[in-house]
Amino acid sequence: MRRLRAAFFARLEPHREGRALRMQRSAHVLLCAGNVDWNTYAGTAGSLLDGQALETIPIMEYVWQRTTRDLVNEELMRRRG
Repeated sequence: MRRLRAAFFARLEPHREGRALRMQRSAHVLLCAGNVDWNTYAGTAGSLLDGQALETIPIMEYVWQRTTRDLVNEELMRRRG
């Protein structure tokens, strides 16, 4: 499972700047709307742009967990059908 996880994050690596830009845009929209969560998005964008390892960024870990859970569920459904 470790190799699969490493491959997953390696595949996401080239998209780091695009994800950071989306996080920055989200932060801006939330800030303008008066939502206090804007700083979480801004911080995540900063972590992405600073080169922090993807697997150490909480939202990216969530993406990994959600992806693997959905793939397992999809496989289980396929076997039942």
